[in-house]
Amino acid sequence: MELFERIEDLCRERGITIRQLEQLSGIGNGVISRWKTSSPTVSSLAKVTKYFGVSFDYIIGETDIRMINSLGQQEMPELEMMIKSLLIKLGSCRLSFNSEPINPAMVKIIQNMLSSNLEVWALINESKSLIE
Repeated sequence: MELFERIEDLCRERGITIRQLEQLSGIGNGVISRWKTSSPTVSSLAKVTKYFGVSFDYIIGETDIRMINSLGQQEMPELEMMIKSLLIKLGSCRLSFNSEPINPAMVKIIQNMLSSNLEVWALINESKSLIE
C-alpha cells in the first residue's frame, strides 16, 4: 500500500478528510495530496505519524504493525542514547543518591541492569521484524 493510500485509510478510520488532517496536524493546504506524486518532508510526515500515533515504518508501508513498541518508534532511539550515555557516566565518575555515595558494587548492578534492558529491547525489536 502506498503512503497516500495508507493516510487515506487512517483518515477514514478517524472520520476525517485529508484537508482536516492537514489542519489538525499543522500541515499546509494541499501538501498531503501532493504526496501522491512526490515525497513528503520528514517534518510533515512526523506530524502525520504523531497525529495518528503510528510509526514511520507503518505510514510508509514497510510494516503492518502500527507501533513498534510501547514507547513509540521515535522515543526509543532517544531512550537508548540516554541509557548508553548513563552507562558511560556510571563507569567514569563517583555517583550519589540522596547525597549518599553509591558503592562500586551497586554501580555495577545498575550498569548490568541497564545493559540487560538494552539487550532485551533489541531482541524484542528483532523478533518483531522476523514476524513481519
